[in-house]
Amino acid sequence: ERQRREAAGNLEIAIAAVGEILKFIPRGADRVSSTSLISARGKTYFNKDVRRFTRTALEAMRAELEARMRRYKSSRV
Repeated sequence: ERQRREAAGNLEIAIAAVGEILKFIPRGADRVSSTSLISARGKTYFNKDVRRFTRTALEAMRAELEARMRRYKSSRV
């Protein structure tokens, strides 16, 4: 049970994190600007695959994480 609660907490954090990343996409742009990344880790991920930072990819990732959370919650009923 503890592991399931931790997994749900991690999903909530991931959903919120993707939502925050989406806020860094300038109006009218289709992806995060490389200049908005400040951590070495973020820059590494960006340089490795810039497609992960497009609005489309991030919205799809958030939708998948939200679907996982719904499945988790429905399995608890």
